[in-house]
Amino acid sequence: MHVDQIVPSVQAVVLGYVGASAIDREYVSNNAIYRQCYIEGNPASVGGTIRRIRIYIKGDLGVAYLQVGTLYKTNGNVFSSRAGWGEVLYPGGEGLFEWTQWRLDSAGGLISIALEVQAGDYIGVRMWPAATGNGIAVDATGGLGRWRTLTEHVSFPFTDKEFSFSANQEMSLQGVIQ
Repeated sequence: MHVDQIVPSVQAVVLGYVGASAIDREYVSNNAIYRQCYIEGNPASVGGTIRRIRIYIKGDLGVAYLQVGTLYKTNGNVFSSRAGWGEVLYPGGEGLFEWTQWRLDSAGGLISIALEVQAGDYIGVRMWPAATGNGIAVDATGGLGRWRTLTEHVSFPFTDKEFSFSANQEMSLQGVIQ
């Protein structure tokens, strides 16, 4: 497992999760359309604070921009983002990545992740990979579904953006609520 920080031996109590388990899956997210936002279809089981983010990456994204945050459904396939979207530093490579810190600024400063989430919220990721054909691990069947933006570029935060739904899919993107 790749970790951007050594996780302390005394862990906070886990209250629940948002998203799907960050495991190796059969397929890879389609990253041919850069700047799209994907929303994993497993909503938060409880409210609280996300302190860890887990993503399983297939292949090597190259130098990538990964922005993660929470969203809520306003109507049908329409979502709004909550405040607090942050960028995680991707060190390169393939496998399970777990982050406990956000990138604070372009100088490389880091701060602990503290992303508020309400029961029923979703976790989403916006990525700008440098390498095509690689991305977040996805299963095409067996999941609760996932959403993606209908247009190429989405700026955060946003209010009432329409997303396209793909039934049964599941993406290896998870927030740990503590």
